[in-house]
Amino acid sequence: MVVPAVILAGLLLVVKPSLFYILLVRAGEKKHVAKEVGIRLGQASEFSLLVASIGLSTQLISDVASNLIQATTILTFIVSSYLVVLKYPTPIALSEKMRKD
Repeated sequence: MVVPAVILAGLLLVVKPSLFYILLVRAGEKKHVAKEVGIRLGQASEFSLLVASIGLSTQLISDVASNLIQATTILTFIVSSYLVVLKYPTPIALSEKMRKD
């Protein structure tokens, strides 16, 4: 379960920000803004946890599929949050100069 979750999370964390970046640049957004938005939106959605839970409870998906979705989503939350806190201005940034009031 761990290896597929890590692979899916890695793909999601690369493909989704890249796609946001491309689409935002094409829409006329500045490149640095498009990159930041892509990184900030690069994680899986909380909605996927709800879908996995409901899919399991209605037996539309297996226990393994539900666990894979949940593990992948949680991994993307962790990595994406870590990247945002380290690289971009946010109230919870580790660096004092990166904290926004």
